[in-house]
Amino acid sequence: MFGADRESLYRLILDLVAVPSVSPCGESERAVVDRLAGRLGELPYFRTHGGDLRLLPLEGDRLGRNLLFALVRAGRKTDRTVLLMGHLDVVGVEVCGPLAPLAFDAEAYTAAVGRASLSDEVRADLDSGQWLFGRGVADMKTGVAVFASVLADLAARRDAMGVNVALLALPDEECNSGGMLGALPWLKRFGDDEGLRFVACVDGEPSIGTGDGNRASIHLGAVGKINPFVYFLGRETHLGEYYEGLNANFMTAHFDVLVEGNPDLADRLDGEAFTPFASLRHRDGREQYCCSVSDRSWSYYSYFTATKGPGELLEQVRALAAEAGRRAIDCHRRSAEGFFRLGKPEAALPSWTMAVLTYDELKERLRNRIGEEALRAATESLLGSSGDERDRAMALVDGLLSLSGERGPLAVVGYLMPCYPHRSNRERSDGDRAMASAVRSLVVEARERFGVELQIRSLYEGVCDLSYCGLPEGLEAMAPFEANVPGYGRLYRLPLAEMASLDMAIVNLGPIGRDAHKLSERIHLGYALDVLPHLVRGLVDRLGS
Repeated sequence: MFGADRESLYRLILDLVAVPSVSPCGESERAVVDRLAGRLGELPYFRTHGGDLRLLPLEGDRLGRNLLFALVRAGRKTDRTVLLMGHLDVVGVEVCGPLAPLAFDAEAYTAAVGRASLSDEVRADLDSGQWLFGRGVADMKTGVAVFASVLADLAARRDAMGVNVALLALPDEECNSGGMLGALPWLKRFGDDEGLRFVACVDGEPSIGTGDGNRASIHLGAVGKINPFVYFLGRETHLGEYYEGLNANFMTAHFDVLVEGNPDLADRLDGEAFTPFASLRHRDGREQYCCSVSDRSWSYYSYFTATKGPGELLEQVRALAAEAGRRAIDCHRRSAEGFFRLGKPEAALPSWTMAVLTYDELKERLRNRIGEEALRAATESLLGSSGDERDRAMALVDGLLSLSGERGPLAVVGYLMPCYPHRSNRERSDGDRAMASAVRSLVVEARERFGVELQIRSLYEGVCDLSYCGLPEGLEAMAPFEANVPGYGRLYRLPLAEMASLDMAIVNLGPIGRDAHKLSERIHLGYALDVLPHLVRGLVDRLGS
């Protein structure tokens, strides 16, 4: 029978890892949620309170996936509820090479991973015997298993609980965070219909070890992530008259040189910088070979936010696109002049100026030209019905730009999905102050009781579902995002009203994990089994006091 003991926790980690829940996959993602539900269903509490263990469908999910909501109510009635949250989907195992068939058997994979080419750090961890390897052990099935173990412990001592505690286990974090976005309407419903007031959310993503196996982090916030796009429109011309046109790929290249990995463009908070622009995809408008310059090119980028909102960042991207276009035009002119000096017949060079529109401004120009109804019909026909949402969104930009009759050199800037708003704890609300106080107290306990130096960090450095546990900046702050995502509402939508209705303080407290998504993904087993459950329980107790 499942319980709160060390052996039950270890077996649950292995059982969850054993399900190859690579997203998106309806069958395997349902299976791993079902497996966890089955283990929790063995607890005496849920045998007598079956209605508090629920499998809930993600509304509108084409794969028919479910989330798990398991609620243990405090012995004394209260509306205050702490949410323990984690996702059960994982990324693929292609990077594991010939070891891929073992990646979901954590014990077998740990025994075999030494056959791979490993860095000295990974080899040292493996040789120590203190680390468990396998896909999903760190990101993030161990965190969910620890929360389930804590829930089992709390269910046996409800009279001592000052708050209700719920476990929210989710599918699809790795793709578009569809699990958490689908959970938000349910959380609002629980508040409206059942009187549950969610005061805090604890995520269990792996923290970052320092190399000695005895350091961990607790994060009081979550970094944001947003995906700006830049669509460049050049000038068409035959390659034999190359300098009479302007290659859009050349403009994109200048933009990449300006932004790619540029630390000067990184967002910062509390003396720490976060990952700046990184190109995620680039393509031009060509579908087949053509003996002319490519006059259309688009790309999109990842950008981690700590303080910048969508409005501020979009203006920065606009300025960068304008600068990239100007540099491309200047370079093109210099190249043309050099070419003519080689004895070629000199031609009159066009006098170009660079223009940049936001996607919202492009729509407004079209609206004024063809009317609202025609714009809506064009949008509907251009979106298509299948394919990657980002490709469909950019096909819409391409089609609307053609319909507009705009000429290059021109750039259109906006955003693609998904979006993770940043969340930081500046102790401006009662909930944030209570969370910060509880965390500071927990750090002392970790040191004195376990000899663990628990580092407090401002933001969790990898994107996570904590981003959706509220909207402290208000709905207005997200308006520039909504207005500048092609196909917003059809291809992608943030449940902003539901987010705004939540007022949860957030924290990430998970296992010491390393190399998520890599072949050497692993957790420090002793910390996960012997320390982390006590810290999570201690945090819940402090939040309930």
